[in-house]
Amino acid sequence: MLAARLGVEKPVIQAPMAGVSSVDLASQVTNSGGIGSLPLSSINLKNNWGSFVQTMQDYRSKLSANRPGSRLPVNLNFFCHDIYSPPSKEQISNWCRLYQSVVPPVVSDWSSVSSFSNGNVSFKTWELQENKEVLDTMFDFWHQNKELVPEIVSFHFGYPSVETIRKLQELGTLVFVTATSLEEVKVLLSLDIDGLVLQGDEAGGHRGDFLPTENENLSTFALFEIVQSYLDSQGLKDNIYVVPAGGIMDSTAVLKYIKSGASAVQMGTAFLATEGSVAKPYFEKLVRKQDKNRDTLPKTIMTSLVSGKPARTVVTPFISTLVSKYNGLSQQSKNLPDYGFRYKAYKDLSQKLKGKIDMDIGFHLAGSNYKKMNINSNVGEILSAVTEDL
Repeated sequence: MLAARLGVEKPVIQAPMAGVSSVDLASQVTNSGGIGSLPLSSINLKNNWGSFVQTMQDYRSKLSANRPGSRLPVNLNFFCHDIYSPPSKEQISNWCRLYQSVVPPVVSDWSSVSSFSNGNVSFKTWELQENKEVLDTMFDFWHQNKELVPEIVSFHFGYPSVETIRKLQELGTLVFVTATSLEEVKVLLSLDIDGLVLQGDEAGGHRGDFLPTENENLSTFALFEIVQSYLDSQGLKDNIYVVPAGGIMDSTAVLKYIKSGASAVQMGTAFLATEGSVAKPYFEKLVRKQDKNRDTLPKTIMTSLVSGKPARTVVTPFISTLVSKYNGLSQQSKNLPDYGFRYKAYKDLSQKLKGKIDMDIGFHLAGSNYKKMNINSNVGEILSAVTEDL
């Protein structure tokens, strides 16, 4: 099991949850026996190297038992999508008109809403020849600061170069990549990575697919079974760690996966209402309000409209209206900015409208089983409860 390899008690990896998770949440998970994750996609390693180092140092300082001389018990997560071009004037204009039709008329100058800059940086950017010094600096740093070498580095939306994978493995770091289909798994197996995060359709947040699919949208367990069967047929079951992710909320689900051969499980939605989660106020209030009849809680849907990539979010009047308005547009008007640029524009608008409108225009990412979350338990209690049957 992966927990034994990492020297932790519980086979649970906290989902990175960029924009929601924090150093506090990740350290609580690790201190409680699991493996915490730090999302790093928002840090520009070229212009803000200090923030990258500070994040790891802050995390290490919060661990209840530092392990001098050993690797940092953490999963560092990077986005690894294609490098997108800045939006055209048409894309910006289309985006402004769409949101103008959805939010109350309080914005007088839509041209000032956002600079439409890139809100996150793909790891592929640092693998460009022109940015070679960035990765050189990263690996030099880890060679000189072995106590900050991460146990796991994971990638979402794609994978890095073989050269990067080998350099990480030479440090003793495990390389994990998200896959949403057997086709993606086959690509990743050819790279000799260490672990697969099998993200099913139930998972909250952004879907980590990187190959075109025929809308398979496999459930987590269906994907897990298909991959396990394939690995078995190829004699590869003992060669790679398999970590299912999506819809895992209780001890029954955790036990099912571990007994079926999973190396560990990845959980995110279960921690949304705990200390250290930016989303705690929203989900605590939402679930508590309907605590006696959780079936009446709103459903979740997968949509790419807000960020530019498919993501599972709670359905609100804002989300419903956005989807409805978009569906009524002409094909030309549906041409919107790519991921990163579109997401940054949405975040800028959200900040600009804060306190000025009654409409909740939040993008509340959560798994389809979020109704099962325990809003009265802390991180340690949740981890103990979901692993009690192991």
